[in-house]
Amino acid sequence: MFTSRLQHCFLACALGITVHHGILIRGEWHLYPASIVISHLIGFAAYHLSQNYYGHQSWYLTALPAIAYLAALFSSITIYRLFFHRLRMFPGPRLAAVSKLWHVWMCRNSRGHLVLDALHKKYGPFVRTGPNELTIFHPLAFEYLDGPKSRTTRSEWYDILQPITSVVMSREKSLHSARRKIWERAFSLSYVTEYYRRINSHIQVLTDKIEERLEEPIVLNDLLFRLFFDSMGDFGFGQDFGTLKHGNRVQGLEVMRGLSALLGIISPAIWIARAAFAFFPGVWKIKHFVQLQKFSERCARDKTRISISSAFLQEYERLGVNTASNQFLRGESSTLLIAASDTAAPSAMAIFYFLAQYPEHAARIQEELINVDCTDVKSLALLPHLNGVINEAMRLIPGIPTFGNRFSPPEGFMAGDTFIPGSVTLCAPRYSIHRLENAFERPTEFIPERWYKSPKLIKEKAAFAPFSMGRTMCIGKNIALAQLRLVTAALLSRYNIEFAADTGNGQAVERDMLDQLTAKPGDLTVVWHRRSIIG
Repeated sequence: MFTSRLQHCFLACALGITVHHGILIRGEWHLYPASIVISHLIGFAAYHLSQNYYGHQSWYLTALPAIAYLAALFSSITIYRLFFHRLRMFPGPRLAAVSKLWHVWMCRNSRGHLVLDALHKKYGPFVRTGPNELTIFHPLAFEYLDGPKSRTTRSEWYDILQPITSVVMSREKSLHSARRKIWERAFSLSYVTEYYRRINSHIQVLTDKIEERLEEPIVLNDLLFRLFFDSMGDFGFGQDFGTLKHGNRVQGLEVMRGLSALLGIISPAIWIARAAFAFFPGVWKIKHFVQLQKFSERCARDKTRISISSAFLQEYERLGVNTASNQFLRGESSTLLIAASDTAAPSAMAIFYFLAQYPEHAARIQEELINVDCTDVKSLALLPHLNGVINEAMRLIPGIPTFGNRFSPPEGFMAGDTFIPGSVTLCAPRYSIHRLENAFERPTEFIPERWYKSPKLIKEKAAFAPFSMGRTMCIGKNIALAQLRLVTAALLSRYNIEFAADTGNGQAVERDMLDQLTAKPGDLTVVWHRRSIIG
């Protein structure tokens, strides 16, 4: 009996190694963690039942081959990843090379931007941050990943909501191009002009809120998130959610916050999310994925006036009511909900954080605003210092600190003097790249003049890509910049800003910032003072 059991263990070991090299090492399996777990449980159960049938009823004896199988499987995976994988020559933490669980653990406090920045300082410009992942800290990283000559594709992360896709979540270039054309219908000049009018009306609401609390400390974070959420609802879905003006509790806003907290932890390994969707769909923050999709789809269907989602609804009606059209509407509306609000708000917070820290720059913007219509987007786009401040704020505190993974082409490519192997996931964290010494002079200093007056302070322009570049550039870039210009001009034309007392010059903003797919700066507590002269 012992010999028979030993033979079973040897066969189980051989099977584990075969499964790794014959199946799991080939192709992509991130969409099937639940299937893998269930198939193994069924296999173990079938083996146990077969042994019982032949009279071997000791559970620990029947468990030995299962243990041997798992030991061989994971040993094979570990040995291959450490010593034979195509990324084995790149530096990085050994545990990161074995499993992305190491990265998930390191990001458990949603400080992924600091984790990666520390790895860059320790290991250099090319760091292995996963079994099949390479993070690039190079001034031309964005060119390599998204430039006109790049042959990369979007990584497996963008499959997180499969079968639902969108212009942002599509990995196939043809599908991305088709979806992008649908979005472009909603960005005609007449539409955008109307969007700007609505944005100004919401900024007026923010101004009224600040007017009510002049000369007293006010935390800007929640106000700005609500401002951009309401603006997005208006130009995105044709609805005024009223979260800022009336303090309305809207499901979409609450769900986005819960979802962000979850993404800050599990983003490095989407197979965890896929497993959670399968096994625990209604538990904890996992349910927010579905709630967000349903909320955004409902908003798109309930539109009352022209908006970006009008283009989605037209395409939905053209496709007819079926599963594919429902998935299309849900995917694009979810993308709109997040991309048009959750990315712009942290950039606005960064702008006012630096203006409070460096009041001389606020004064220079106020000089530029004299005799300028602060509601005119075209006029504001021509003000050099205003736009320099916006760029510099987005450089030092990017709205998306680390996200934007790509997949290298099968043949690989050269990144400078370094060969990047094919079929590996590539990351280019903006937070670190925007602060590279070989990309910017005095990289950690806030110098708006580098964007118009002192170009020598920029060593490599391609190192600044807050909206990505090339075919994947954010289609709403101009609206996002217009919002930032309008809200900055509206407030600085009326008020002066300073940090509230006992806040340590706003240290909490950067010290407590979280990387939850989008940036979540710490509390920005300021005091607004009415200007004696309004430009």
